[in-house]
Amino acid sequence: MECNLTIDEILDTSDYDYENVRRDNVNKIIGMLSDFLEYSNLLFKDHKCGDKYKEYMETKNWLYTQINQLTINKDTIIALYRKLKKDEQLKKYVMTILFNIGNHEAFDLIKQSAEDIPFLIKDDNGDIDIYGLKYSKTYKKPSK
Repeated sequence: MECNLTIDEILDTSDYDYENVRRDNVNKIIGMLSDFLEYSNLLFKDHKCGDKYKEYMETKNWLYTQINQLTINKDTIIALYRKLKKDEQLKKYVMTILFNIGNHEAFDLIKQSAEDIPFLIKDDNGDIDIYGLKYSKTYKKPSK
């Protein structure tokens, strides 16, 4: 079954602390992304690629390296996300920035499923046979 979730539906922002946001880093990242977007538009303005793609990729990798050097906690990620999603030009970078920064804080913001999650446990009396080993299916609530 196809399920289209928005990022708002999977991010848990319930513990957001406005006072803990590194606003200077949020503004730096927004500024760097804006500059990169402007640079990209100028670079490809004449629609002739040539070596431009290589230059674009090198600049993009440099940008991500610079972002990875900033202190970014969960609250800063939430603030950054909220600013990016409001900007029509920059919102295309939301997923890339949130889930490719080096400290992986954004992954801790993903909501756990509220439903029981099925697990296989080894069980000699189990009804599931995998390569000659017996397993049973059990359901557990996700832990937070």
